[in-house]
Amino acid sequence: MTSRFFLIIGDPFLRSQKIKSIVSDLEKKAKGSFDHQTYRLADTPLDSILSNARTLPFLASGQIFYIQVAEKLTQGEMEILKRYAMSPDEKTCLIFEIDSSEGHSELINLAKSRGKVVRLAKEEARSLAQNYLQQKLARFKKTITPGARQRILEMCGDAIVFLDTMLDRILQYSGEAQLIDENMVCLFEENWRGVNVFQLADAILERDRGKARQTFHELLENSESEPRFLIGIIHWQYRQLWQGAVLREAGTSEAEILEKVKVPLFKKGPFMSAINRYGVARLEAALEALHQLDRKTKTGLAHPVSGTETWIMEFVS
Repeated sequence: MTSRFFLIIGDPFLRSQKIKSIVSDLEKKAKGSFDHQTYRLADTPLDSILSNARTLPFLASGQIFYIQVAEKLTQGEMEILKRYAMSPDEKTCLIFEIDSSEGHSELINLAKSRGKVVRLAKEEARSLAQNYLQQKLARFKKTITPGARQRILEMCGDAIVFLDTMLDRILQYSGEAQLIDENMVCLFEENWRGVNVFQLADAILERDRGKARQTFHELLENSESEPRFLIGIIHWQYRQLWQGAVLREAGTSEAEILEKVKVPLFKKGPFMSAINRYGVARLEAALEALHQLDRKTKTGLAHPVSGTETWIMEFVS
């Protein structure tokens, strides 16, 4: 195994796509089957993981350990990792994952000196997202126009982690149609906007627990989508508000904001009122909290319904 230490930095969804590419290359070069193990540092101590790293499963030509939530590394564990990195197991590859490089210079420097650091820049993130979009649509025998593809990526913005949820919903919306064009995506977008989540957004941002919980359950009862799609819908609403708040802070006129964020005129009142009340910082915090919730639901650490309700209660407190 040529490299036995990787540190992947960036969006969780994009990390998973990049890791698949790295692992595929490693297995091709090794010409054998690898054993795969996933660990979360929040649940398993690093010394236990490294102890397992020195024991190769029977008949496996190598093993790959995916070490998630590497942000949880303590200073003591960093010292343990440094000692391991001086004499790593020849048949074990460690892949550490973190969301951001901020505050993790020691881990980054260690990975640079003993392995490889992969930072997912926005340009690479777009490329990975486009590839994933094309592959997923191909599995369902669907094609997409360039304009429709661009609009879907714009809807996700920097939160590419929501791309999979967005595609699931669009595939459901497209029905028997083989071609997804820009008009269909625009109609889909209007359909999402038609879901009245302004009340839920307001209740959460106003820290009204009772109203937030009640509105969430009303949305859940009145929605034909699976519960996890509601997370995407709420995220879409918050992202629109955040975009509007950023433009407002930059001195953009109301007319320009509504045009750029593509908010219908009949929703001008509640939309502008919301961005004026809450501002950029509060909306960014809401988006980050939703991002973390989506990660937990997709990894089985939280149920979409109870997890969302718990998030609402925690964020509103």
